Amino acid sequence: SPSTYQNDCRSDSGLRDFVRSRGESDIPIPTLAPDFFEAYRFYLKRRGYAASTTNQYLHWLSRLMRRAIARGVIRFNPFEGVRYETEKYRPRFLQKHEVERLLTFPVRDEATELSRRMFLFSVFTGLAYADLRTLRASQIETDGAGRRYIRKARQKTHEESLVPLHPIAEQLLSLYLKDDKTTDRRIFPDASYSLLTHRLKAIGKACGLLEPLTFHVGRHSFGTLTLEAGISMESIARMMGHASVTTTELYARITDRKISEDVDRLISRRGKAGEGGAAPGNRVVKSPEQGA
Repeated sequence: SPSTYQNDCRSDSGLRDFVRSRGESDIPIPTLAPDFFEAYRFYLKRRGYAASTTNQYLHWLSRLMRRAIARGVIRFNPFEGVRYETEKYRPRFLQKHEVERLLTFPVRDEATELSRRMFLFSVFTGLAYADLRTLRASQIETDGAGRRYIRKARQKTHEESLVPLHPIAEQLLSLYLKDDKTTDRRIFPDASYSLLTHRLKAIGKACGLLEPLTFHVGRHSFGTLTLEAGISMESIARMMGHASVTTTELYARITDRKISEDVDRLISRRGKAGEGGAAPGNRVVKSPEQGA
Protein backbone atom coordinates (compact mmCIF):
# COMPACT_ATOMS: atom_id res chain seq x y z
CA SER A 1 0.00 0.00 0.00
CA PRO A 2 1.15 3.65 -0.38
CA SER A 3 1.55 4.06 3.39
CA THR A 4 3.70 0.89 3.65
CA TYR A 5 5.87 2.12 0.78
CA GLN A 6 6.33 5.50 2.50
CA ASN A 7 7.28 3.80 5.79
CA ASP A 8 9.82 1.61 3.97
CA CYS A 9 11.33 4.67 2.27
CA ARG A 10 11.70 6.44 5.62
CA SER A 11 13.33 3.37 7.17
CA ASP A 12 15.71 3.06 4.22
CA SER A 13 16.62 6.74 4.48
CA GLY A 14 17.19 6.45 8.24
CA LEU A 15 19.56 3.51 7.81
CA ARG A 16 21.51 5.29 5.05
CA ASP A 17 21.88 8.37 7.26
CA PHE A 18 23.23 6.20 10.08
CA VAL A 19 25.78 4.51 7.82
CA ARG A 20 26.95 7.91 6.53
CA SER A 21 27.24 9.18 10.13
CA ARG A 22 29.85 6.44 10.67
CA GLY A 23 31.91 7.79 7.76
CA GLU A 24 30.94 4.90 5.48
CA SER A 25 28.98 4.70 2.25
CA ASP A 26 28.20 0.98 2.37
CA ILE A 27 28.61 -2.00 4.71
CA PRO A 28 28.76 -5.65 3.50
CA ILE A 29 25.87 -7.58 5.09
CA PRO A 30 28.06 -10.60 6.12
CA THR A 31 30.16 -8.29 8.33
CA LEU A 32 27.18 -7.10 10.42
CA ALA A 33 27.07 -8.04 14.11
CA PRO A 34 24.85 -7.21 17.13
CA ASP A 35 26.98 -4.15 17.96
CA PHE A 36 25.84 -2.54 14.67
CA PHE A 37 22.21 -3.00 15.77
CA GLU A 38 22.94 -1.50 19.19
CA ALA A 39 24.76 1.47 17.67
CA TYR A 40 21.83 2.08 15.32
CA ARG A 41 19.37 1.88 18.23
CA PHE A 42 21.27 4.53 20.22
CA TYR A 43 21.64 6.67 17.09
CA LEU A 44 17.84 6.70 16.66
CA LYS A 45 17.32 7.49 20.36
CA ARG A 46 19.75 10.42 20.14
CA ARG A 47 17.72 11.79 17.27
CA GLY A 48 14.75 11.99 19.62
CA TYR A 49 12.55 9.30 18.07
CA ALA A 50 9.81 7.76 20.20
CA ALA A 51 10.23 4.12 21.21
CA SER A 52 7.59 2.99 18.70
CA THR A 53 9.31 4.83 15.83
CA THR A 54 12.73 3.53 16.84
CA ASN A 55 11.38 -0.02 16.86
CA GLN A 56 9.80 0.51 13.45
CA TYR A 57 13.24 1.34 12.00
CA LEU A 58 14.88 -1.57 13.84
CA HIS A 59 12.27 -4.11 12.73
CA TRP A 60 12.78 -2.97 9.15
CA LEU A 61 16.51 -3.65 9.52
CA SER A 62 15.75 -7.15 10.87
CA ARG A 63 13.47 -7.81 7.91
CA LEU A 64 16.39 -6.98 5.62
CA MET A 65 18.41 -9.67 7.38
CA ARG A 66 15.65 -12.25 6.87
CA ARG A 67 15.52 -11.34 3.19
CA ALA A 68 19.30 -11.74 2.97
CA ILE A 69 18.96 -15.23 4.50
CA ALA A 70 16.27 -16.15 1.97
CA ARG A 71 18.58 -15.10 -0.87
CA GLY A 72 21.58 -16.98 0.52
CA VAL A 73 23.63 -13.85 1.28
CA ILE A 74 24.00 -14.87 4.95
CA ARG A 75 23.19 -18.09 6.82
CA PHE A 76 21.69 -16.65 10.01
CA ASN A 77 20.30 -13.39 11.38
CA PRO A 78 23.12 -11.49 13.15
CA PHE A 79 20.52 -9.59 15.15
CA GLU A 80 18.81 -12.63 16.66
CA GLY A 81 18.04 -11.99 20.35
CA VAL A 82 18.82 -8.26 20.28
CA ARG A 83 16.93 -5.86 22.53
CA TYR A 84 14.34 -3.44 21.18
CA GLU A 85 13.01 -0.33 22.88
CA THR A 86 10.39 -0.82 25.58
CA GLU A 87 7.16 0.84 24.54
CA LYS A 88 4.86 2.24 27.22
CA TYR A 89 1.40 1.80 25.80
CA ARG A 90 -0.92 4.65 26.74
CA PRO A 91 -4.13 4.78 24.72
CA ARG A 92 -4.84 8.36 23.70
CA PHE A 93 -8.37 9.72 23.70
CA LEU A 94 -10.39 12.92 23.53
CA GLN A 95 -12.44 14.38 26.34
CA LYS A 96 -16.07 15.34 25.88
CA HIS A 97 -15.46 19.06 25.37
CA GLU A 98 -12.82 18.27 22.72
CA VAL A 99 -15.29 16.11 20.79
CA GLU A 100 -17.81 18.95 20.97
CA ARG A 101 -15.22 21.35 19.57
CA LEU A 102 -14.57 18.98 16.68
CA LEU A 103 -18.30 18.63 16.01
CA THR A 104 -18.80 22.36 15.60
CA PHE A 105 -15.60 23.13 13.69
CA PRO A 106 -16.43 24.36 10.16
CA VAL A 107 -14.84 22.41 7.30
CA ARG A 108 -15.39 23.47 3.69
CA ASP A 109 -13.13 21.05 1.82
CA GLU A 110 -15.00 17.85 0.90
CA ALA A 111 -12.01 15.51 1.29
CA THR A 112 -11.14 16.97 4.70
CA GLU A 113 -14.79 16.73 5.75
CA LEU A 114 -14.74 13.01 4.93
CA SER A 115 -11.81 12.57 7.36
CA ARG A 116 -13.68 14.44 10.09
CA ARG A 117 -16.91 12.51 9.56
CA MET A 118 -15.19 9.12 9.60
CA PHE A 119 -13.29 10.06 12.75
CA LEU A 120 -16.46 11.23 14.51
CA PHE A 121 -18.24 8.06 13.42
CA SER A 122 -15.44 6.13 15.13
CA VAL A 123 -15.84 8.26 18.28
CA PHE A 124 -19.57 7.45 18.46
CA THR A 125 -19.39 3.77 17.43
CA GLY A 126 -15.95 2.57 18.54
CA LEU A 127 -15.17 1.16 15.09
CA ALA A 128 -11.50 0.89 14.14
CA TYR A 129 -10.40 2.25 10.76
CA ALA A 130 -10.32 -1.21 9.15
CA ASP A 131 -13.95 -1.73 10.22
CA LEU A 132 -15.00 1.75 9.10
CA ARG A 133 -13.52 1.12 5.67
CA THR A 134 -15.35 -2.18 5.23
CA LEU A 135 -18.65 -1.20 6.90
CA ARG A 136 -21.55 -2.13 4.62
CA ALA A 137 -25.16 -0.99 4.52
CA SER A 138 -26.33 -4.55 5.21
CA GLN A 139 -24.53 -4.45 8.60
CA ILE A 140 -26.88 -1.71 9.83
CA GLU A 141 -29.80 -3.56 11.43
CA THR A 142 -33.03 -2.59 13.20
CA ASP A 143 -34.42 -4.36 16.27
CA GLY A 144 -38.08 -4.96 17.16
CA ALA A 145 -38.33 -1.63 18.97
CA GLY A 146 -37.10 0.27 15.92
CA ARG A 147 -33.64 0.97 17.32
CA ARG A 148 -30.82 0.74 14.80
CA TYR A 149 -27.42 -0.75 15.50
CA ILE A 150 -24.29 -2.05 13.78
CA ARG A 151 -23.63 -5.79 13.82
CA LYS A 152 -20.19 -6.52 12.43
CA ALA A 153 -17.27 -8.90 12.97
CA ARG A 154 -14.05 -6.99 13.63
CA GLN A 155 -11.42 -7.25 10.92
CA LYS A 156 -8.65 -7.68 13.51
CA THR A 157 -10.07 -10.31 15.87
CA HIS A 158 -13.17 -11.58 14.01
CA GLU A 159 -15.10 -10.99 17.25
CA GLU A 160 -18.61 -9.68 16.65
CA SER A 161 -19.33 -6.11 17.75
CA LEU A 162 -22.86 -4.93 18.41
CA VAL A 163 -23.17 -1.14 18.60
CA PRO A 164 -26.44 0.79 19.12
CA LEU A 165 -26.36 3.87 16.91
CA HIS A 166 -25.94 7.18 18.70
CA PRO A 167 -28.04 10.01 17.16
CA ILE A 168 -24.88 11.68 15.84
CA ALA A 169 -23.75 8.41 14.24
CA GLU A 170 -27.24 8.14 12.70
CA GLN A 171 -26.90 11.66 11.31
CA LEU A 172 -23.50 10.85 9.78
CA LEU A 173 -24.87 7.64 8.27
CA SER A 174 -27.76 9.48 6.66
CA LEU A 175 -25.27 11.55 4.65
CA TYR A 176 -24.01 8.43 2.90
CA LEU A 177 -27.20 6.35 2.72
CA LYS A 178 -29.40 9.13 1.37
CA ASP A 179 -31.55 8.10 -1.63
CA ASP A 180 -29.63 4.85 -2.02
CA LYS A 181 -31.63 1.67 -2.55
CA THR A 182 -28.63 -0.68 -2.65
CA THR A 183 -28.64 -2.91 0.41
CA ASP A 184 -25.06 -4.17 0.41
CA ARG A 185 -22.44 -1.57 -0.46
CA ARG A 186 -19.67 0.09 1.48
CA ILE A 187 -20.91 3.13 3.36
CA PHE A 188 -17.85 5.35 3.28
CA PRO A 189 -16.11 6.26 0.00
CA ASP A 190 -12.72 4.72 -0.75
CA ALA A 191 -9.88 7.04 0.25
CA SER A 192 -6.16 6.82 0.92
CA TYR A 193 -5.49 6.07 4.60
CA SER A 194 -2.38 8.27 4.65
CA LEU A 195 -4.31 11.21 3.18
CA LEU A 196 -7.22 10.69 5.59
CA THR A 197 -4.90 10.72 8.62
CA HIS A 198 -2.90 13.67 7.28
CA ARG A 199 -6.08 15.74 6.92
CA LEU A 200 -7.34 14.52 10.28
CA LYS A 201 -4.24 15.75 12.06
CA ALA A 202 -4.56 19.10 10.29
CA ILE A 203 -8.15 19.40 11.57
CA GLY A 204 -7.00 18.63 15.12
CA LYS A 205 -4.36 21.35 14.99
CA ALA A 206 -6.85 23.83 13.54
CA CYS A 207 -9.23 23.01 16.42
CA GLY A 208 -6.46 23.60 18.95
CA LEU A 209 -6.47 19.98 20.15
CA LEU A 210 -3.26 18.89 21.87
CA GLU A 211 -3.78 15.20 21.08
CA PRO A 212 -2.78 14.33 17.48
CA LEU A 213 -5.90 12.84 15.87
CA THR A 214 -5.80 9.28 14.56
CA PHE A 215 -8.54 6.69 14.11
CA HIS A 216 -7.11 4.85 17.13
CA VAL A 217 -7.80 7.99 19.17
CA GLY A 218 -11.41 7.91 17.93
CA ARG A 219 -11.88 4.30 19.03
CA HIS A 220 -10.23 4.90 22.41
CA SER A 221 -12.39 7.99 22.91
CA PHE A 222 -15.48 5.82 22.46
CA GLY A 223 -14.21 3.41 25.13
CA THR A 224 -13.47 6.08 27.74
CA LEU A 225 -16.53 8.25 27.07
CA THR A 226 -18.98 5.32 27.26
CA LEU A 227 -17.35 4.15 30.49
CA GLU A 228 -17.61 7.64 31.98
CA ALA A 229 -21.28 7.67 30.94
CA GLY A 230 -21.88 4.67 33.20
CA ILE A 231 -22.09 1.89 30.60
CA SER A 232 -21.06 -1.47 32.05
CA MET A 233 -17.69 -3.02 31.19
CA GLU A 234 -19.36 -6.09 29.69
CA SER A 235 -21.53 -3.97 27.37
CA ILE A 236 -18.55 -1.90 26.22
CA ALA A 237 -16.58 -5.08 25.52
CA ARG A 238 -19.44 -6.34 23.34
CA MET A 239 -19.78 -3.04 21.52
CA MET A 240 -16.04 -2.80 20.84
CA GLY A 241 -15.70 -6.44 19.83
CA HIS A 242 -13.15 -7.26 22.53
CA ALA A 243 -12.41 -10.96 22.92
CA SER A 244 -12.00 -10.43 26.67
CA VAL A 245 -13.24 -7.91 29.24
CA THR A 246 -9.59 -7.68 30.35
CA THR A 247 -8.91 -5.58 27.25
CA THR A 248 -11.80 -3.28 28.13
CA GLU A 249 -10.55 -2.82 31.69
CA LEU A 250 -7.72 -0.74 30.26
CA TYR A 251 -10.23 2.09 29.78
CA ALA A 252 -11.22 1.87 33.44
CA ARG A 253 -7.59 2.34 34.46
CA ILE A 254 -7.32 5.35 32.13
CA THR A 255 -10.50 6.87 33.57
CA ASP A 256 -9.36 6.30 37.15
CA ARG A 257 -6.01 7.93 36.42
CA LYS A 258 -7.70 10.90 34.76
CA ILE A 259 -9.99 11.40 37.77
CA SER A 260 -6.96 11.31 40.06
CA GLU A 261 -5.10 13.86 37.90
CA ASP A 262 -8.16 16.14 37.76
CA VAL A 263 -8.49 16.04 41.55
CA ASP A 264 -4.78 16.83 41.95
CA ARG A 265 -5.13 19.83 39.63
CA LEU A 266 -8.21 21.03 41.53
CA ILE A 267 -6.39 20.79 44.88
CA SER A 268 -3.42 22.65 43.39
CA ARG A 269 -5.64 25.46 42.07
CA ARG A 270 -7.45 25.81 45.38
CA GLY A 271 -4.13 25.90 47.22
CA LYS A 272 -2.91 28.76 45.05
CA ALA A 273 -6.23 30.59 45.42
CA GLY A 274 -6.07 30.18 49.17
CA GLU A 275 -2.65 31.80 49.27
CA GLY A 276 -4.21 34.89 47.71
CA GLY A 277 -6.56 35.58 50.63
CA ALA A 278 -10.13 34.35 50.94
CA ALA A 279 -10.74 30.67 51.27
CA PRO A 280 -12.27 29.11 48.18
CA GLY A 281 -15.17 27.73 50.13
CA ASN A 282 -16.23 31.26 51.22
CA ARG A 283 -16.49 32.65 47.70
CA VAL A 284 -19.79 33.11 45.92
CA VAL A 285 -19.76 32.93 42.15
CA LYS A 286 -22.92 34.39 40.64
CA SER A 287 -24.49 32.87 37.61
CA PRO A 288 -25.50 35.11 34.69
CA GLU A 289 -29.12 34.77 35.83
CA GLN A 290 -28.26 36.20 39.25
CA GLY A 291 -26.79 39.35 37.77
CA ALA A 292 -23.75 41.33 38.83
